[in-house]
Amino acid sequence: MSDGTGAAAAAGSEGEGAAAAAAAAAAGGAAGLLGGQGGGDDAAAAAAAAAAAGGAGDAPPEWIGIFNDKPAGEGQTASRDWVKSKGFKDPDAMVSSYRELENQLRNGEKIVLPKEGDSPEAVEAFHKAIGRPEAPDKYDLKLGEGEEVNEDLAKVMREAAFKAGVPASMFAAMADPFNAYMRSVMEQHEAGQVQQRDAGVAEYKAEVGDKFNTHIAAGNKAMRLLEMTGEDIAGIEAGLGTKKTLALFAKLGMGMGEDILLDAGGRPKFSLSKEEAQAKLDMLGKTDGYLEKLKSDPKLKAERDHLLSIVAAAETREREAQG
Repeated sequence: MSDGTGAAAAAGSEGEGAAAAAAAAAAGGAAGLLGGQGGGDDAAAAAAAAAAAGGAGDAPPEWIGIFNDKPAGEGQTASRDWVKSKGFKDPDAMVSSYRELENQLRNGEKIVLPKEGDSPEAVEAFHKAIGRPEAPDKYDLKLGEGEEVNEDLAKVMREAAFKAGVPASMFAAMADPFNAYMRSVMEQHEAGQVQQRDAGVAEYKAEVGDKFNTHIAAGNKAMRLLEMTGEDIAGIEAGLGTKKTLALFAKLGMGMGEDILLDAGGRPKFSLSKEEAQAKLDMLGKTDGYLEKLKSDPKLKAERDHLLSIVAAAETREREAQG
């Protein structure tokens, strides 16, 4: 938009200035010059022009004949008719009306676009005028019922919007479709997980056949004795997959006898104490042909090594405790 003095200087003479101003007015008045489509400012210009002309009921002056009497496009008023409707008494009145409106916009409550090199204060004033909030956390991120905000993602979105000068109203308009997209992604992800779990169950069931229910019962027993929650199982399943998780817990459950040791509090106890391990070693050592059996029985040797490791670990802990 040019300033008022530029509009007058560009004319070179009173007649040319009038033509230039009239041509600008013919483009749509203040609304056309400002890139809009009319509105309050255009109405204000029309009112000011009518007041300056003392009404539009008088016969049109001869200078209006310099304007085209044909509409510039479909649905538009001819330039001559538009100027006539404003009631300008002469070209100077028309130019004065435009310059007055321009000054009002420049000095009044208008939004000034910051230019490169403008001060931070000028940029901040622009952001405030267009409705950017005072801080990133002031952006309102609305979610549907039962939905939780991903705070890390929300923080990134808010800070990016604030840095870009996004108005609060525009942020809400951007957030709504984003939230809808994220909901769709989550729903698809959850549906995919359900399909994977169902496939894993079907594969394991096909593998163990009619023993499936027995394996599930054994897995439940292992889960109970190990005092594991559903969340614990879900975490293991996420890493191993459904089929391997079912197989693991079934194997654990089948290896746990109902006469499993209990601690003083009645909780499952899956390891022997030093004294218990030593007592069992002593008992094994008294078995007839024990040393010979160790050479040929891998299972017996493994049991002996396990008991020895329990005793050794306990003695190490005792020495460390004594300093």
